[in-house]
Amino acid sequence: GEMETSLIEAFHPELVAKNEDGTFAADNGDRTPMRFEALNKGWVGITRPWHLLTTNSGSGNPHGASAEKGHKVMEVIVERLSKFIVELSDAEIDETFPF
Repeated sequence: GEMETSLIEAFHPELVAKNEDGTFAADNGDRTPMRFEALNKGWVGITRPWHLLTTNSGSGNPHGASAEKGHKVMEVIVERLSKFIVELSDAEIDETFPF
């Protein structure tokens, strides 16, 4: 989708497939519907082979992606994960950990 493509566009743009005009070589990221309503509505979740989930190995529309968005997303990820890692390293490990 847009977020994942933005991250790769920001840090490894050579891995993003593009058309000659510079647009992303991707469809709209539509997912293949499943045969059961509960799965389609998200009431029940399963894992299935990725090639059966999507038409172009991507879920979600990547066309709004940009390197700028990727850098912004990474800033948020680093901020949130670094805070968690500090809290985790300072935490007492006892019988209730991590609660």
